[in-house]
Amino acid sequence: MSKTITAPSAKAPHQDVFSSSEFDFDFDLEQGGTYEVTSQPLPYGFLFSPKGKGLPLIVLSPHGADRTAEGSRGFLRADWLRKLPYNTLVWQDPTAALGDMVQSGFGLGTAEHWTLPNIAHVVANLRDQLGIANENIVFVGFGGGGFTSLVLVSHFPGASCFVNNPNTDLLKERRGALSKVLGLGYPDLSLVDLARTFPERFIAIEALKANPTPPRLYCLQNARQDVRQFRAFMTGMIGIKAKAPPSTEDHGGDGLIVDYYVDDQTSNKAVKPELWAHHLERIADWFATPQMRAASRLTSPRTAPLAIEQSPVRGSWHALLPTEVAYWETVISGRHGKPETVKKFRERAAGHYPVPPSVVTLLQRLDIVRARLLDVGAGPHTTIGPVLYGTRLNIVAVDPLAEPYNELLDKYGIEPAIRTVKGEAETLSQQFTDERFDLVYCRNALDHMRAPWTALQQMLDVCTPGGMVHIEGSVNEGLKQGYGGLHQWNVMPAERDLIIWNDEGAKLASRTLTGVAQIRTAGKDAWFSATLIKEL
Repeated sequence: MSKTITAPSAKAPHQDVFSSSEFDFDFDLEQGGTYEVTSQPLPYGFLFSPKGKGLPLIVLSPHGADRTAEGSRGFLRADWLRKLPYNTLVWQDPTAALGDMVQSGFGLGTAEHWTLPNIAHVVANLRDQLGIANENIVFVGFGGGGFTSLVLVSHFPGASCFVNNPNTDLLKERRGALSKVLGLGYPDLSLVDLARTFPERFIAIEALKANPTPPRLYCLQNARQDVRQFRAFMTGMIGIKAKAPPSTEDHGGDGLIVDYYVDDQTSNKAVKPELWAHHLERIADWFATPQMRAASRLTSPRTAPLAIEQSPVRGSWHALLPTEVAYWETVISGRHGKPETVKKFRERAAGHYPVPPSVVTLLQRLDIVRARLLDVGAGPHTTIGPVLYGTRLNIVAVDPLAEPYNELLDKYGIEPAIRTVKGEAETLSQQFTDERFDLVYCRNALDHMRAPWTALQQMLDVCTPGGMVHIEGSVNEGLKQGYGGLHQWNVMPAERDLIIWNDEGAKLASRTLTGVAQIRTAGKDAWFSATLIKEL
């Protein structure tokens, strides 16, 4: 069935913010089919597959322009309609009509006609016809379609969003794909102008900030993909959820879930419908209707195994400690595969190495003659050079494996400039009951710790008032290492905040720690740093 609707063109009243063309029409709740909306500045198209009033509505966002062999535009994900047992709406991005070579999916339209508010208007119309609440709507999208899903869900407080490898900031992440769209629909505007004039169009997090109720969010992330865009997504979403009023933090289910997977899809493609359906069943309790569970059971892949990689079963922290000792024996003995690694360690053990630049910057605020430094998780030898500006630094280095490390040093005839002493980050205040440190340093060790949030709090507790806790290391090391050995956590900077997370959950430093006056974070894709200044 195909239905053509002729709708007048009308601009929204606040043209300085955005403008759009409004149109209303009724979907056929008995038959569904293809709907084409004409007489618009840009053509709209919808595929609707009805499954019954009162059942949830799944809104699929396009990733790009799906073109037939003849070059005409079609519907991406159209084959999903028969595979998902929910009321399903697929919308075609009108932006693709700007030019034959435009591959969109971002719903940007033009500077005069932003298309996503119209899509939201249509979804609201269909929601009312189905007689369901926002809590029964889930927006689904991959990549650029994940971006539009995040923007659309911002119009529906209480709704859910289910995304796969999503984009969040198009101006930073998808400049190549945007080039033709911007040239045709937003001429004479620079990227800076676009970000300043239309932030909610190009940055999904800005759209979500306008909604005081953060969406319930389920994210599938391909473990083989680059984590840079995922870092931006996680930073933004956790930041929004942390700032939400406590009463709206959750709506009867987990507020933010991330699942990692590896499937047989080649290149940067969305997961298959069977995997979407499998995970939709997992979030059935998020929805307000009991029929969701009944419908979702139809799609559960009970017989065919999914090509999904689950997080490995983790051993206890103490059971994993020998893996770290084994690694350092290869370094201390000189058998490590990289001679440069052995050379650097031996120089450090002999005391012939500088203070890290980040530590120098912090020490310039202190009286280095009297300052006391604590290196937490120092390994066999601290990475803080022993001398700065001709002054020998007062450094205490602790590590839970200090005893086996020192045995290895003695075994291979290495006398370190600074001996590491035994100490666990999670019990620092018990070890240093009457001692306080002006600078507590932790390099590339937080992801190894048994309880990193407890460890961070303990570092603050043994820090002098006005002193600093400085953390640096590899971004999301647990993910990069496949949670092997002691790499059980991921750490990454947020905007003036620090996130520690794994597949069991995520927390922000500002929401978890006490006694912090200020948090400063920095870092690129591979390395982060964070300085926590303790309250006076």
